[in-house]
Amino acid sequence: MAEIGHASGALAAFLMLGLTTSDARAVGRTGTVCLAALPPNARELDWLASARGEHFKYKFWVSVDGGRAVDVGATAKTLEPISLAGKHRIGIFDAGSAVTSFRFTFAERGGSPLCLRYSPGFQTWSLVTQKWDPVDCGCALLR
Repeated sequence: MAEIGHASGALAAFLMLGLTTSDARAVGRTGTVCLAALPPNARELDWLASARGEHFKYKFWVSVDGGRAVDVGATAKTLEPISLAGKHRIGIFDAGSAVTSFRFTFAERGGSPLCLRYSPGFQTWSLVTQKWDPVDCGCALLR
């Protein structure tokens, strides 16, 4: 009987925290986000396609959950392991100024590994699973 009470207590705790059943299975496990390299012609493609006149300095960096800043450079890199459980926030900055931020869960995005990349011309950032996206993100572990 004590086991049932303990299990019910754990379920109640997950529900109070807003975690789902898949989050409960993910506790203690980590996922991977690959940060794709900035395309070398991003500035030119943005200049040609930008109707809104957004002008970046192309000194992008990202942060997950307010953690360590990682620069978006000429080579892809794997971000630090991120818990598969719960919601996370990605902040994107250019030369110290906030560009955008968004929240995500691994479950909503199709699981790990995920690819974060900049789309020149569209001037947007995307976070997609490599399971369905044919474009290679560039991190060896995703191949």
